[in-house]
Amino acid sequence: MATRELPVSVALAALSASVALSFGAIFASDAYLGPLLVAAVLPHALGWVTRRWTRSAAASAVVAGAGLLLAAVAWTGSLTRLGDQLRAGWTVVRTDARPIPASPSAVLLGAIAVFVVGAVADDLAFRRDGAMSVLAPATVAVIWLRALGTPHGWVPSTVAFGGAAVVFLAVQHQTLLERRRTRIGRSPGATAPRLLAGVAVAGLAATLVASAVAPTLPTSGHPLVSVGSLSSSTGSSSYQTSVAPLVNVGDQLRRGPRHELFTVAVASPDYWRITALDDYSSAGGGQWTLTARGNGAVGQGLASRAPRGALHQRYQIGPLGERWMPAAYEPVTVSRPDTLVVRSSGTLVTDRSSVDGLSYSVDSRLPSAPVTPTQRLGTGAPLPAALRRYLALPSDLPATLRERARQAVGGATLPYDEALALRDYFRSSLFTYDASVTLGDDENAMVTFLATRRGFCVQFASTYAVMARSLGIPARVAVGFTPGTAQGGVYHVTNFEAHAWPEIWLAGLGWTHLFDPTPRTGAPGGAAPLPGEPPAATRSTPTPSTVPAAPTPTPSGGGVAPNPTPVPNRVAVSSPRRSTGLSVLGWAIVIAGLVTLGLLAALGAAVARKARRRARRRAVPDPAEQVAGAWAEALDGFRAAGVGWPRSLTPYEVAEALPVRLDERLAPPLAALAGRYTAARYGELPPSDATVQAAWQDADAVLTALDAALDLRTRLRSRLRVGGPPRQPEPAGWSRRSPSTND
Repeated sequence: MATRELPVSVALAALSASVALSFGAIFASDAYLGPLLVAAVLPHALGWVTRRWTRSAAASAVVAGAGLLLAAVAWTGSLTRLGDQLRAGWTVVRTDARPIPASPSAVLLGAIAVFVVGAVADDLAFRRDGAMSVLAPATVAVIWLRALGTPHGWVPSTVAFGGAAVVFLAVQHQTLLERRRTRIGRSPGATAPRLLAGVAVAGLAATLVASAVAPTLPTSGHPLVSVGSLSSSTGSSSYQTSVAPLVNVGDQLRRGPRHELFTVAVASPDYWRITALDDYSSAGGGQWTLTARGNGAVGQGLASRAPRGALHQRYQIGPLGERWMPAAYEPVTVSRPDTLVVRSSGTLVTDRSSVDGLSYSVDSRLPSAPVTPTQRLGTGAPLPAALRRYLALPSDLPATLRERARQAVGGATLPYDEALALRDYFRSSLFTYDASVTLGDDENAMVTFLATRRGFCVQFASTYAVMARSLGIPARVAVGFTPGTAQGGVYHVTNFEAHAWPEIWLAGLGWTHLFDPTPRTGAPGGAAPLPGEPPAATRSTPTPSTVPAAPTPTPSGGGVAPNPTPVPNRVAVSSPRRSTGLSVLGWAIVIAGLVTLGLLAALGAAVARKARRRARRRAVPDPAEQVAGAWAEALDGFRAAGVGWPRSLTPYEVAEALPVRLDERLAPPLAALAGRYTAARYGELPPSDATVQAAWQDADAVLTALDAALDLRTRLRSRLRVGGPPRQPEPAGWSRRSPSTND
């Protein structure tokens, strides 16, 4: 049996492999090929091995499901990451333009689809003796891939699919002929009509679904599934913060008492950034914003491996709110593949509805420190064109800011020296840190800040970034938290560590956050010392006599102008809508429940089929056939237990051989049943009602003794099997076919 099935299994594996090749129509690279080919071969290998043990469809389904789960966990590394990868893969399918990137999460979904197609085809081929019907799952998969994908590679994959299908049909047809089994023509009873009706219904359903979906199929360069806007005001798929980041910093610092927001397990301290605002405009009086929309602006996930020397962080988020994920700049890996990443700034955004309760790990590449003299000189290199947008300032920017920036840096010419001098200017005794100040981040607020020289981190960071841009240094404003309080290698971060700081770009060094102008202070929101932070410049810090105070803007009535109302900092990040999913434990419970229900359903179906078969055998009008049915009932019990015997044995020889192999308690009822069956078949007179009743009592006694002779595993397996291998003749049908000594 194993030898005859092996060519069919190989042909089926080739057919599933051709389906895997068809995924080239939706993936942008061939990174999918290896995993999907493994997924194509695996169900057929599992099926071939399982059939050596049992012919039960339910048992095979359980083995296939367990194999798929174990393979997926091995691929992702853990059950938790498996759930993350599945959500991330679905996000890629929903949001990325086709051809979609062959990310591990997207490839995982493709591998599951290929595995399911192969498993269904394997069941149709070996447990349903199918031929043409076996091609249905693969054909549907290929059609959908053609409809959703690009024309890339369709010729070789189609040729491969057609060739594999022809080879499988040839091998399977020959195998079925050798076993004298076909589903059409010689199928017993109404099996063929039922099968044809099922295929027709499935085909009609597929046609209706295709008709409904076809008008909405995406075109090349658009996501496979379009998602509506999360913000009705934008008209596009975006994440709109409920509280502007810079405004939120002030709110956190004034919110008392101190309460913990999250913890970070890390080897050395750093700033835990949640976002970077890279666009400054005069809209609404001036504001810093982050808007990430359009193709390529937002991606999913980061690299799978961290570079040497990266800072590893493990986060446990508490009541932080919003969807920003804290991370030291520059994040290069993240443990949750469903994480959305703003490519321009490395901002991380969870795909969940909130970051609260999230656990994840991040590896970050830190700025180069300390800076060598050669690196310092290299910062004078020309600015790349792609970074010029980080110099943009509104045309109506107050001239005071540009003038004060040039006065603060004095005669410095290198960008590094200018950035350092500007930092030291704000950290000098000229300025006082005061978290109670309510200035905004617009131009008038910055002029007021330079005049009063009093403010907190938002004013220091915003003003520094604008002045750095005026000097030709690319700059943006980062929002997040200072390191927090260390306790045994874990930093506890509270609302009092909320902070804003500038990030600047220097040639040869890249983006760096080591030029924080906010003075170091124990007050909420103050700067914190960081490893590698450059020391103060050797030149003297400007004094009030060398740097004149900016004129204080006054209202029409005279006096000092009141603090302006803070202008919100709008932030919008492209992000798909997703519903709140189950936790990992929840999914585990659901999966366990489904497996249990599947086993119970399989057991119930087997019991029901046995009951119907027994009722049919008892209900035939011919008493001789009723006795034959009792004999068949007993033999089916042996076959379900995996017990076989030579086909040449007579009923009496079967009754002698089986008790010796299993249990002598089988001998009396089996011998009596063999005698009644032989007499009913070859006797001149039909058996009496008493004989029929006795035959069925003998059959029940045989089955009871057989259960007692079997171990628990074999007994449970026999419960799920309706009968023996389909190649065994059905003794109950002896009157409708030529006699055989095995009957």
